[in-house]
Amino acid sequence: MIALGEVGLSGEIRRVGGTGRRLAEAARQGYQVAFVPPDAGPAPAGMRLVEVGDLGSVFARLL
Repeated sequence: MIALGEVGLSGEIRRVGGTGRRLAEAARQGYQVAFVPPDAGPAPAGMRLVEVGDLGSVFARLL
């Protein structure tokens, strides 16, 4: 599992540059699940994207 994005001061998760390239590399290395900000783009083959808007959403899904 990986997490990809930038955390804002109020806890929101924002997109970062090169999201598709980063996700493709993570999938190549064997990661199967990625926590990403909304509208991160399509998932690479073999990877499931979990869209989260803020840190609270991340922790709710983990716990």
